[in-house]
Amino acid sequence: MMAMSWKLFANKEKRVSSSTWLDSLRALSRAWGLRMSGWLQRRSMTLSPGRLKMYTALFVILFGSGNGWIIYQALQGRRPPVQAEQRYLSHPTIPTVQPPVDPAFSAGIGKFRSWLDSLQRDSTGQKIYDSIRRERPGLLDSLAQIDNRYSIHH
Repeated sequence: MMAMSWKLFANKEKRVSSSTWLDSLRALSRAWGLRMSGWLQRRSMTLSPGRLKMYTALFVILFGSGNGWIIYQALQGRRPPVQAEQRYLSHPTIPTVQPPVDPAFSAGIGKFRSWLDSLQRDSTGQKIYDSIRRERPGLLDSLAQIDNRYSIHH
């Protein structure tokens, strides 16, 4: 059973990934880290265990206190006080835009609407009405939207 599953996985081809700039950066940082690690190991081989512990404790205290100071300053920094009314965020109110009130405009729309209604009533007008709907399909929708907007706001 084990040999069979091994054969299944052995036949799979390994994917060859193209090297990107991120891969080369990772390889460079790994090589630099290994070089530094080797240098530190060579330097610390001559130190006694007591001195090595002392240097380690000094390193931890120095950098730990530096990080602690940064955190303390971040938490205790001077900031202007927040006003009570600013503590809760409110949603911005969007002003409503009202179209200008022009009686001549609304009268013109009314006349155009009544003309379209009169076209629908007889057979020759129906042909004109259908040709308008065919040539300008969005005209009647736009007219209905304008009518709706003016009836809502005025």
